[in-house]
Amino acid sequence: QAAAAWLQFHEASGKLQPKQLQELLSSLAYAGHLTRELGEEVCKTLKPLPTEAEEQVLVRLATTLASVDVETPEFYRQVLSTVTAPKTVPAGLPAGGAEEAEDYWRLSLLCFLAKADVVRWSLLLNILRQLNPLVAESVPQTLIPRLLWHLHQNCLENDSLLLEAHPLAKQLATQLTAAKRRWASEDLATMAGSLGYLGIIDVRCSEAIWEQLEAAEEEEVAPAMLQAGWAACVASSASSASSQGLGAGHQCLQRQRHALVAALAATKPLERLAQQRRQVALSLQAVQALQQANAADENEPLVMPGRAFFTPHRQKDQLRIARAFTARLRSLGAYCRAKPSWEAVAYDHLKGAQVEPRKDARGRQSTKAQRHASASMAAKDTFVVVYTHKGNGEQIGDSKEEKPQKIVLRVTLWVKHPLLLAEGDRADLDGAKVQGCCLNGFEAIEWWLTKLRPPELQSGKDIEHILLLMRSDSTTQEVAKAAERFAEMRMGMSISEMEAPVRPRALEQKMAAGAAGFRDPL
Repeated sequence: QAAAAWLQFHEASGKLQPKQLQELLSSLAYAGHLTRELGEEVCKTLKPLPTEAEEQVLVRLATTLASVDVETPEFYRQVLSTVTAPKTVPAGLPAGGAEEAEDYWRLSLLCFLAKADVVRWSLLLNILRQLNPLVAESVPQTLIPRLLWHLHQNCLENDSLLLEAHPLAKQLATQLTAAKRRWASEDLATMAGSLGYLGIIDVRCSEAIWEQLEAAEEEEVAPAMLQAGWAACVASSASSASSQGLGAGHQCLQRQRHALVAALAATKPLERLAQQRRQVALSLQAVQALQQANAADENEPLVMPGRAFFTPHRQKDQLRIARAFTARLRSLGAYCRAKPSWEAVAYDHLKGAQVEPRKDARGRQSTKAQRHASASMAAKDTFVVVYTHKGNGEQIGDSKEEKPQKIVLRVTLWVKHPLLLAEGDRADLDGAKVQGCCLNGFEAIEWWLTKLRPPELQSGKDIEHILLLMRSDSTTQEVAKAAERFAEMRMGMSISEMEAPVRPRALEQKMAAGAAGFRDPL
């Protein structure tokens, strides 16, 4: 206590060398005497950063201050800009030993990155792979929203983090559910949105967030309620992933129905919540519990924005693989038609707004603008495949003609990171998943909604809806082979018995011209 008072009231931090200050702050933090106010005073004396300080000393200082929730983002960014490569294993520890100390160091480094609000997914991936999630029990409760938000932002940059972040996010969600703390509505919205996107939220955690929002004293809680309602939809989809129907979470949605209808109307001007609004409204319609927000005109249909849950770096692969897949099916004689009502639109997840294509002064897109637009253009993922067999052995009347057999399938094709698909054999995966692959919250709700929509009929039979997951690094040849396997298994085609591919017309004309001009030398 005397050392803490000496640092805070006598401005003694400026009299110490960086190494001495770092060791003193670490000791105070271990003893529980490093407060947030003291940490802010220390940060003031460290501006600008001392030039003689070693990189790892600065990192240790920043991680110690971040572990007690010192809110100085500028200081953390300055430290991060001077460090070339923060080490996930602190120096001075014996190799293979002191695992608990190493885990606490990684957790402090994670808090440091979250406080700096800097996305470095490669460093975060290295931390999460070595981190024991149980050490998250020592995280201050005030840091939980910031950590979840940091995991969310990094997952938008790299899909593979969706799998690695699950253990830590589950531990943080457990702490959130058990906490007796009163959270601000902004923090509740952040935690609900992040846990929802990570697909790790369950019905119990969703109800805990909703109960606190109902007791909130803030006036503007509609955006937070919409985020919490969207997270409840994710929880409901995850609980019903292994069974048909609504699942256990539909009761939670029914209890929240009236508040969510009001939140849908209040958040209509907010573009950053357009995708959550769309999925919440469709989920409420799916459970037949949605009432019109505008009571004056009950027959007015809801205007839904375009579906957009593809991140920009994923849209390019989605478009390339979907084109190659459908092109191969068409070459085999199948008819493919995209579902226009389910097309994704260009969307910026970080800004939360729809992306408009860039044009030059003449109103045309330049080459550079086209390359920019190709990374954020609409990526069609759902289409209907129709294939008609020549005959199925049934004769029509007394004639010898065989009745043609038509096969109609509705296919949703999503490209996923190879590491997510490589974990398909694991049975201990938590959160939203399908076919053993982790899904984010948008994907989980979208696939859940396909199960709840009224079935489409073709000749009196339901059209089967199939979900295909493909690696995002698949080549054109690999996609073509996957399309051939799909045609054989699902549509009954016999690729080996089909005719040889027809030569291009230009090649035939060239060969014909060469034959016409050929003269026998004999």
